[in-house]
Amino acid sequence: MPPAVGEWWVRTWPGLLGVVVVLTVAAPAAVASYLHARTVVARHDPVMAPFLPLSVDGMLLAALVVMWVRRRRGVPVGRGPWAAFVFGIVVTIAANSAAVVEPSVEAYAVNLFPPVALAVALELVALVAGRTTRTADRTTETADRTTETADRTTETTAAALAVVEPLDEPDVDELLPAVREWIERHDGMPSQRQLRTEFGVGADRARRLMEAA
Repeated sequence: MPPAVGEWWVRTWPGLLGVVVVLTVAAPAAVASYLHARTVVARHDPVMAPFLPLSVDGMLLAALVVMWVRRRRGVPVGRGPWAAFVFGIVVTIAANSAAVVEPSVEAYAVNLFPPVALAVALELVALVAGRTTRTADRTTETADRTTETADRTTETTAAALAVVEPLDEPDVDELLPAVREWIERHDGMPSQRQLRTEFGVGADRARRLMEAA
């Protein structure tokens, strides 16, 4: 698999997993939990029966979204989202328990499963997505740092090679008479740049010629 495709898949598959989980687990559980809670609220306030359960489920979902966002950014979740999450779970479980008409183990299991399944499913999706996103980000950052290091190494190597003396340079002793003649002709010591330009030598031999002349 090409690196670009692999990176795209790493970033995409948690979202696809979240969609599948929401459609197959979270959505049916949310509907069942809402219906149970609406039944309980309708006994005391029929007008608000369609709305109060939505507020509880909405608070639970909002807390989970905040958790996912903060985990994705790599920061602590904090007490606020956890408090809202726990409070929403407690209220939802209480409402679903109160919806049991004939108390029995089977009845409580059926009524309590939807809110628990909804909370666990969304929490797992948020946890997996957050960790996978941070892993992909760290992989990208590592690749960028590796590329930068390779670029710096290449530049350093090129700079080092630039000051290496050519293999076919004439020896200092061979050039010394010509350099002294140049000094007499121009009535002054040449600079290293002039020596390198006039006599085709590197920085090291230019320095040695200046010292010897």
